[in-house]
Amino acid sequence: MKGLAIATSLLMGLGVLGCALTGKNEAMVPRFFTLEAPAHPTAAPVRRADAAAMPELRLGRVTAAADIGEAIVYRQSDRELGFYDDRLWSEKPSAVLERELARVLFEEKGLRRVLEGTGPVLDVSLDALEEVRGKTPKARVEIKAVLYEDRAVRFEHTFVVEQPIIERRRGDVESVAALADALATAVAQISDRVIVELLRPPSAAVSNAASER
Repeated sequence: MKGLAIATSLLMGLGVLGCALTGKNEAMVPRFFTLEAPAHPTAAPVRRADAAAMPELRLGRVTAAADIGEAIVYRQSDRELGFYDDRLWSEKPSAVLERELARVLFEEKGLRRVLEGTGPVLDVSLDALEEVRGKTPKARVEIKAVLYEDRAVRFEHTFVVEQPIIERRRGDVESVAALADALATAVAQISDRVIVELLRPPSAAVSNAASER
């Protein structure tokens, strides 16, 4: 009887091992999301006479922090960041930011775009693009913008936008939508500020930049 019990145990063990060896774990399939808003309202065309009177601007460097890349970022606490393995951006967030800034500044606002030479230059840095976890989850975007001309800073400001993620509908799609909305809001705020500063007299703009520091 004892030998039969041992044999039975061995057979059961081999059966479990066989199932483990022959069973296949489901492979993780990454999902790709776009950061762009699905649609843009149609802006009124800028009249030719008005366009000629608009200030010039060169869109300079558009960069992103080292942690902002392909993987979507979430924040656990002030000091802890994580990355989703299965939620990825379809393109670099910095590329989306550059395209959205160009669209709003030059197509919607009607600024005259210059590619080289002297004149005002706008540099931006995407420093945060993250889903903040917690009791009240939210999307958070932080962008530093610097407008300068002839080595003089006309304004330097960090724009922070936080968009709530609706708790009852919380999920990956809602998180991405909130991040896209936050980015679009930040782009609008930066564009409005650039217009205001470019329409100021240069001396007043420099004085305003100095007072903000």
